[in-house]
Amino acid sequence: MRALKIGNVIIGIPLILAPMAGITNLPFRLFCKEQGAGLVCMEMISAKAILYKKKIQKNF
Repeated sequence: MRALKIGNVIIGIPLILAPMAGITNLPFRLFCKEQGAGLVCMEMISAKAILYKKKIQKNF
């Protein structure tokens, strides 16, 4: 397999773990990295959750 280039970033092993809600915790990401994943991602976050948290913080 050849390297994957995204912008200025070169990923030597083109196997990428996609973000998966509720599954991609730290131990799972470390396991995937040990098994040869070239890039691992954390979970995605909800933009609505960020918006609501900002509204709550402004009230205090």
